[in-house]
Parts: sequence; C-alpha cells; structure tokens
Amino acid sequence: MASADFYTDGPSIRDIDEIAVPVGSAYGCLESHILFVWQARSYTPELLFYQRQRPDGSWTPSFYLSQGIGGSTNAGSPYRFGRVAAARVGTELHVCAVTSEVNPWVYQPGILFHGISPGGDIDPGYEERVWKEPWRYLGGSLAATSGPAVDVACAGVPDPTTGRENLHVCVITNDGRLWHAVRNSETTNWTPFTDAGLAAGNRGHFRRVDCASVGGRLDVVAVTTIQDGGQALYTIRSDNGTWRGFVDVIDLATTGNGLHNQGWQPHNVSVAFCNDGLDTQDYRLYILIGALYPETLGYTIHSNHPVAWPGLPQGHPDSTWKPWSNLLDESGGGAGGAFGNENSTFSVAKAELH
Repeated sequence: MASADFYTDGPSIRDIDEIAVPVGSAYGCLESHILFVWQARSYTPELLFYQRQRPDGSWTPSFYLSQGIGGSTNAGSPYRFGRVAAARVGTELHVCAVTSEVNPWVYQPGILFHGISPGGDIDPGYEERVWKEPWRYLGGSLAATSGPAVDVACAGVPDPTTGRENLHVCVITNDGRLWHAVRNSETTNWTPFTDAGLAAGNRGHFRRVDCASVGGRLDVVAVTTIQDGGQALYTIRSDNGTWRGFVDVIDLATTGNGLHNQGWQPHNVSVAFCNDGLDTQDYRLYILIGALYPETLGYTIHSNHPVAWPGLPQGHPDSTWKPWSNLLDESGGGAGGAFGNENSTFSVAKAELH
C-alpha cells in the first residue's frame, strides 16, 4: 500500500495508483509500478510521474510523463493531470489519466487520456520514451453528454471468449455518473461508454471509484457524495456484461456483522484482488476506504466463502465480509490521522513474495 496526504503548501501527492506484476512476468515477482500526481506548491502545476521496482527490489528513478509519451506533446505544453489509474493487461502496463480541475493549464479540465507501456526489458535511460502508444484522448461522447471526468479507474479482465485480457475503464463525470467502457486487446477497439451506475441501480452522485479484476469479472466500488448519502457501493460486472445491484460495503461490514455502524462518511476508495494461499476458486477483495467522522482509513475484505473472521461477535455466524476496522489501528500507525481526512489519497495493490 502506498499512501500520501495532500493539499498542503509543500510538496504533495494529489493522487496515486500502484499495481504489482504477477509471478512469472518478464520483471520477476513483486515488482510494483507506481504512478503519482505530484505538486510542489498549491499554486504550481500538477505533474505526473512513473516509477517501477526492479527484480532486485531497487527502484528506478521517477520518470516525468506529463510532457507526453511517444512524442504526443512537447515540453512547452505538458499535460496537467489530476487523477491517474494503472492496470496490467497481459504484458502491457496501461495508464488512464484525467486532466486537472485545479491546474488545467492549456488543456481543459476533466479530459480523459490513455497510454500504454510495453512489457519486456527496458533500458533505464530511455524508459519514458518507449511507451507503445502516446497519450490518446478518450471519452469524447462523455464530454458531450455527461460532462468532464473527475475520476478514473481501470483493470485488465480476461475475455471469456478469447482468454486474452481486455482493459476495463470506469469513469466518474462531474454530474456524478459512473461510466464503463472496454478496450479489446486484439482489435484495440473501444466499446462506447455506458452508464454502469444506472445498470447497477444508482445513477449517483458518485465522486470516487476503483475496480479490480476478479477472475473473468470486474469488481467495482464507487463512493457517493456526502450530499447523496455518503456510501461506498459495491457492484460486479459479470463476464456476460450484466451488472449486479449495488450493496453498501460499510453497512455489510458493520451492521451485517452485528457491529455498530457509526455513520462513517467515505470520501475515497482503493481495491485489490488476491487469491494467494487460498483454495482453488477462492478469492478475497481487499477494500480500503477513507472515511470521515471520525477520520478513518477503513479496511474490510470480501470473500466468496464465509470466514470466521477475528472481530465477529461471539456466536455470530461466519461472514463473507471481514468486520470493518481502522487499518492504522491494526498496523500500529495510530487512529485516524491525516490518512482519513478528505484530502488524502491511497492505493492498495496485490503483491507477490520473492
């Protein structure tokens, strides 16, 4: 997990996303790829950087991607990104980013872009120049019908007909709607964006979203605005393209487990899938939620089989949801703190042991 508090007047991270490369890849196990939006001061432009961990555990220098990849722009007009998401699709690293609402510079706020880095060995001296595709504009239909993007998440999900992974992208627009599109890895064609929130039973108003690939499906957690109830809502897109109805993550992890729900108000979310060490067909979806009142970095796990989780009340049956808790309490980092406030960002990623 990588975390950062921001909106200070010193160097700060505005957004961050991290993925880990699976065992057997060209990079070896436990190699993380991190993208983050960095800002030196509140009045200076936001910059997008990329860093990866080498097989020996050391880290590359950070590479500046705001100037573009593959020659897609120039030093005189860098992109000012405010939100970023990364996904592993086969051997490629895909990145989706949204131009900043705070410092859009020469580009309008809320423009959605996509870029690809190839797999295989990379010459460290030219890492920022070898991306397979330059920044490409996505979401023209979104801008025309729903408005600028305010958040983005993506994941590589296997196609049940081909077995190849496709890129799934979830976007929240400034009218609070949750959208979804798929990039076919064989044809490179995109499906139109469709209203995933409506399909799952809630058109929002959403403010943040994250997603993860779980087998042949896409698991999505989207956070609504406080004015719209302040919920972290969980849905699944099945491999046949249908969406399950939303369920309330915090309610299921507290009230559903016989615990007191203190009325936490979520403001951000990060999710990751893991099945290491579990029986075949088992999975667990790890969910981090930044919540207010009190400030909490909330933590729960959703399992596809009931588990006798520590923290369940005595006599309570096994549950598919781990009881809601503060990750900072469990990790010894203290309760709440800056990680729970509304201006914090964090990322959780699957990792492999060497």
